[in-house]
Formats: sequence, C-alpha cells, structure tokens
Amino acid sequence: MLGGLFYFFGIFILGTLTLVCSVFSIIYFANNKKGKFIWLSGFLASLLLLLLIIFLLVQKITHKARNFVSDLEHSFEMNIDTTFANKSYKRADTAQSKQIQYLKMIEKPEHKNAIPSQFYTYLGFQDYYRLPLVYPFAIHCTDSLDNGYLYNESEVVKFDQSDNGEVHTGIINIVEFNFDQNIFIAKIKYDTEKNKHRYIIYFLNSGEKEEFDTAAEFTKRAQQLKFGKSLQLLSCQKYFKLL
Repeated sequence: MLGGLFYFFGIFILGTLTLVCSVFSIIYFANNKKGKFIWLSGFLASLLLLLLIIFLLVQKITHKARNFVSDLEHSFEMNIDTTFANKSYKRADTAQSKQIQYLKMIEKPEHKNAIPSQFYTYLGFQDYYRLPLVYPFAIHCTDSLDNGYLYNESEVVKFDQSDNGEVHTGIINIVEFNFDQNIFIAKIKYDTEKNKHRYIIYFLNSGEKEEFDTAAEFTKRAQQLKFGKSLQLLSCQKYFKLL
C-alpha cells in the first residue's frame, strides 16, 4: 500500500517538475536568457526520472497481476481436483459401479466376506487418489492421475488413514495398466526427461516381476501367460472414471 502511494506521489512531483522545467525552458530559449541550459537540463533530468518511476510502477503492477492470476489458477485447479475426488468417492459409496461389481466378482474364495468395505469405496481425498484393483492391491496417485504406484493393502483396516499398513510393491510411475485375478500388466515411465517407457508383468500371487523394453515382447509374453482380459491398457484417469 505505502509502496504504491510512493510511486504515485513521485509521479505527481516529477510530472509537475517536468512541466515547470519545460515551460521555463521554452521561455528562456525564446528570449535567449542566461540559464536556459539549466532549465533544459532540469527538464531532461525530471523527464528521465518520471519515465523511470512509471516503468517501475508498471513492472510492479504486472508482477502483482501475474501472481494473482497464478494463485487464482492454482486455487481453481485444487477445487476441481477436490470436487472430482469427492464426487467419485460418493459415487462409489452410494451406487456401485460396474467396475466395482467386477472387482467383487473376481475376489478369491479365501477373501470372500472378509474384505473391508472401504477397500472398494474409499477413492481418496483432494490431491490423493486411490484406485482399488483385485483385492488386496490398489494404485495410489498423488497430485494428479498422470502416474501411479502399486500397493498391497492386505494389512489395511482403515483406508482413509495415512501409515495404515499398506506395503509398496516397488512398481512405480504407472502410466497405463490392466489386470486379471493373477497378473498385473502395465506401461511405466522410467526416464521422465526422455519420455521413455517400459512394460512390466507383475505376478500378484508371488510378487515376482518381468520387464520388457518393447510392446511386442510384452504382448507376446502376456499371451503366453494367457492373461485373462484384453491387453488394452487403461490410463489411471480412465480407470478412475470407471469407479
């Protein structure tokens, strides 16, 4: 506030001084009086200072405007993410989607009637997203749904609490994925700067993992294992919408 008043006060003083010096410069030069160059120098100096302080004021206003827009955009994005996560949570909690029905259908016999209800209904909050797969596995995404991390949640009782016993499988940067009762397949990003990807096959029962550099090798191996679903991979964003 005080900084802004200083700029406007300075513009007023220098503007007045520039005007006065310009008038007297014209008068003194018109009458060829002594001191005409002093008034001319005063005019030029005050004009340069006036232009400088106007430039600094514009720069200050532009900086504040950029910060305001940036904060506004960030707030807007956070509101969208929060609404998106909360609406999806309610949708899964009140009306089971076909995807959740499928997850319940492929539960292993030993897990029937023993899975906490939150495993299927808790999908995250604000900038944290949770994507349940075949029990006890789930993908977690932080900040956005661009990539995820695979967790084993067999020891989890309260899914809406942090440090709740979930175990990281070591599968990170999941861009696209699919799964059946026994196998999790995924495309993962392993070099962010060069945007390079690999393909993995993770055996849900044993925790073993196979990696492939090309989609052709990956597809051939998945077919050999008789993967129980289509080999079409889904992004975390698309899968989240299915829930």
